[in-house]
Amino acid sequence: MTRKTFFFDKKRPEDYGEKTRDMLLVIQSAIDLEKDCLVILERFSEGRSKSYRQLRGFHRLVDIMVDYFSDWTGDIWDRDGVKDIIKIRSGFVRKFGDIKVTKSCKDATLKEMNILIAEVIKFADEFGIENLHLHGYEERELIEFYSNK
Repeated sequence: MTRKTFFFDKKRPEDYGEKTRDMLLVIQSAIDLEKDCLVILERFSEGRSKSYRQLRGFHRLVDIMVDYFSDWTGDIWDRDGVKDIIKIRSGFVRKFGDIKVTKSCKDATLKEMNILIAEVIKFADEFGIENLHLHGYEERELIEFYSNK
């Protein structure tokens, strides 16, 4: 079972019902597998919450792509490897002579995050993965985060 994270934003109580249902379905499916699982509830500090909101949608899309990368290449991929491919494809790099080093998403602007997210979706589309997109609340939170920066 992969790690699942559900963020309950006190500013968006209207999302609680949907997120609670999704969370319970994940827990129930883990129980149905008759394997041990761990559920952790924790309070987010404002500093950690900002970083979490900023990257959540992007990471969710990248996490979906990880399995496809492994199938396509026959190699084992992780989130960081797929993120680097997306960052390089979208030009989200620093150049040191002929060497390109990917930048950190935590320093990305709203425009750069939108470019990165669009690149994940474009890449998925090129490989025939349908319906890969952000949820409405993720888009709203991303825009809200950057409007307050």
